[in-house]
Amino acid sequence: MIDIYTREDCGSCVRVKTELKARNIPYKEFFVDKDVTKEWINETFPGARMLPILVTDTEVFSGPTEILPMLESYRQDVGKQLLNEDYSADGIGDL
Repeated sequence: MIDIYTREDCGSCVRVKTELKARNIPYKEFFVDKDVTKEWINETFPGARMLPILVTDTEVFSGPTEILPMLESYRQDVGKQLLNEDYSADGIGDL
C-alpha cells in the first residue's frame, strides 16, 4: 500500500491523488496537521521539501515534480508492480 501525506488545501495533492486513482493504485492518506505533525514529517522524511509526500515500500517521493513523472512510467494496469502486492479495486482511494 502506498501512503500519501497531504493537506486539504493542496492543489498538487489533489492532482497526485487523481493520478493514483486513474491508475487504480490504492493508497492511504494522512493529513498534515490533522493525522501527523509538520515536525513528524520533517523528522521522518528529512529530504522531503514539499507536499504531497508519497511513500512506497522502498522509496519516498516529494512533490508533484518527483511523483508525477514516476507515475507516468506506469501503465494503469501495472500499478500493482509499484506496490509489490495484489489488490482489488474496491477500496481505491477510500478515506
